[in-house]
Amino acid sequence: QELTRWSIRLCEHTLPPTQRLVANIAEEICERQPSKNWSAQFVERHKQELDSRYLKTIELVRSKNESRASYAQFFNIIGKKVQKYKIKAKNIYTIDKMGFMIASLKRTRCCSLESFMSNAD
Repeated sequence: QELTRWSIRLCEHTLPPTQRLVANIAEEICERQPSKNWSAQFVERHKQELDSRYLKTIELVRSKNESRASYAQFFNIIGKKVQKYKIKAKNIYTIDKMGFMIASLKRTRCCSLESFMSNAD
């Protein structure tokens, strides 16, 4: 139940966990490695709340400007502004519902909220 709530919280923050991450958290909770297909079975057991989809890859045109260096520079600038203007964390929001993934140009299967993903397509 806690793993389901955790997955839902991540999805609500546009950070859907990969199946590998869900399996790793389950391993930490149960103190034993889940079977190869455990993540898919977990999603199936909770299909009223979760779904399993492939994350969309970054388009080639955008990927030229989306690199570790550009993200590092962006967050460095943002960090300086947050300190300079004493912006509180509770006043910082994401404006992109799709979010972003660093260093991932291949398809990755993730656990997601059924309603979140159907609205994003």
